Amino acid sequence: MTKNKGFTLIETVVYIVILGMLFTVIVTAVVNVISLYHVFDVRRDIQDSALASFDRITREIRSARSVSTSGSVFNSHPGILVVSTNQGGVPVVRQFSLDNGVLHLYEEGVDLGPLTSADVTVTNLVFEYSENELTDLVKITMKLQAGNGDAQETKNFYVSTVLRGSYND
Repeated sequence: MTKNKGFTLIETVVYIVILGMLFTVIVTAVVNVISLYHVFDVRRDIQDSALASFDRITREIRSARSVSTSGSVFNSHPGILVVSTNQGGVPVVRQFSLDNGVLHLYEEGVDLGPLTSADVTVTNLVFEYSENELTDLVKITMKLQAGNGDAQETKNFYVSTVLRGSYND
């Protein structure tokens, strides 16, 4: 009697089916990890843009001497906020407004650049202004959107800031 070495057709088919299922599980896991990475990347872009823009806006509002009610657009989208401040004893006018869905800061009419990422779109920007005998308050509502397809994300942000200069007089 001779022993035949090798695989039978049934053994080969079983191995191919097992390898195919293993390959499918691995590819599915990799695709899911990549998809989650894109979702987290979009969320990070939105958070970073919101933090950077709100940080700059609140800093400018706090140091402002006044809000220009004639140059600003309140309670509607797209809002515009114009504040007056002193820089080294020199009066300076700064403006926050949208340009093609990107929040920009202007100083004396000169664009200082975007405050939000190029990958993030501001879909709603509203400034609200209120004043009383003690303080001036600016409330900002901003909706940011980024990504596409399954990795698209939209988030609302809110902040209120008091002008320090308004109660230092």
